[in-house]
Amino acid sequence: MAISAENDTINFEIRVTEGKLAYFDHITVVGNTKTNDHVIYRELRTKPGELYSKDQVVRTVREIGQLGFFDAEAINPDFKNVNPRRRNC
Repeated sequence: MAISAENDTINFEIRVTEGKLAYFDHITVVGNTKTNDHVIYRELRTKPGELYSKDQVVRTVREIGQLGFFDAEAINPDFKNVNPRRRNC
């Protein structure tokens, strides 16, 4: 990252390097007391073994919130043991 400033102008440069792709290994529903877990699992847009997609995670959270069983703002995906080198398909 490089930053320089002259007069009223700031030059700001950020370099982004992509890492390895990440895949879902195991998905667990925790804290559900409102409905059967299979109701939630069928709403998942990503399944174990599939490539991580932020868009699909956001869509899944939105659709689970629309079921009406949970407070949509309290749904919080929690990624554990993130290891982009491991792929189980």
